[in-house]
Order: sequence, then C-alpha cells, then structure tokens
Amino acid sequence: MIAAIPVESASENAAISMRFARSGFFCILNRATGDMQFVENEFASSKQGAGKGVFNWLTGELGVTQFMGHELGMKLQHLATEKKVQLIILPTNLTALSGLFGLMKLQRISYL
Repeated sequence: MIAAIPVESASENAAISMRFARSGFFCILNRATGDMQFVENEFASSKQGAGKGVFNWLTGELGVTQFMGHELGMKLQHLATEKKVQLIILPTNLTALSGLFGLMKLQRISYL
C-alpha cells in the first residue's frame, strides 16, 4: 500500500500537517518496501477545489491507496469512499513524521 502523509517540510523529521489538502508537502510512503519520497503540494494555495485536486493527483499520478492525516475534509472523505481509498485518522498528539514511522515499526526507509 502506498500512503500519503501531509507534512510541513520535505524531511523525515517534518511535522505532520494538521490540514491534508493544504499541506505544503506530502510524504509518499510505500508501506511494503519502506521507500519514501517527498512531493510539494501544488494545490496548497488553490483558491478552491484543493481537496479534489489533491485526491486526483495523489491517487492518479502517484498511485496512493491510503491517506493518513489529522484532518480529512468532507469532499476528500466522499471521494475516498467512492474510490475505495483507505483513510487513517492520526491522533493529534502524533506530531512528527519520525514518530509515525516509529509506531509503524518501519525497519527500512529509503528515499526514491
């Protein structure tokens, strides 16, 4: 499964963004292999339609099958249900990407 995690910067120690569709970056993580890449969110400053744009970009171009985040908007939730994309709501006290990796017990992380 390939997961998208909203983050504030392109770093393994980045803070997890409280907002999904308007986060500055996404960590794209292949949970089977531990391969990871950071991509800048081109929809972060969109005046409207950020949720739908992010959804189509992540699932279409990047092959994401899971969204992980603190907050996932209603439009994004409806699209995920329709397209069978798994939503994982993270606890608000989990603030760093490195903490999430620890909870997931990832043995190997490599950058693409």
